[in-house]
Amino acid sequence: MLIYLGPTLAMLLAPFVVRKMVRIAARQRITSIADFISARYGKSTGLGALVALMALISITPYIALQLKAITVSHAVLINYPRAADTTLVDEHFWMDKSLWVALVLAVFIILFGTRHLDASERHEGMVAAIAVESIVKLVAFYGRWPICGLCDV
Repeated sequence: MLIYLGPTLAMLLAPFVVRKMVRIAARQRITSIADFISARYGKSTGLGALVALMALISITPYIALQLKAITVSHAVLINYPRAADTTLVDEHFWMDKSLWVALVLAVFIILFGTRHLDASERHEGMVAAIAVESIVKLVAFYGRWPICGLCDV
């Protein structure tokens, strides 16, 4: 649940902080946090590289957590009747499901990733997908529709 603390605080502070950041980023056509911080301090390439490195190091545990969740979910789905007994065993690296998931995700990112960035580009489909995902998570977390308890799931 702590994963949601940062975005929640960001949205509570959005009227004050995020709006100004978005305005500055749109005006200067900035597309990453490293560019943003670098631009605020004289377009320093060293500072931009340091921020990019810090972002890479800080996101690595989250990516590892996501890969582990995918692997465990796959193991539970494959072993459904015995799902409670599912444990991850030590296998050879080429038999590890996490490796193959990571490789498929890497190929997907290479093929469909950020080939061209435009700060003014809008991604309504991505926003809609995130909104639907958030609703599904709310339903899953609370076990029923969050609006007036209309339906038990």
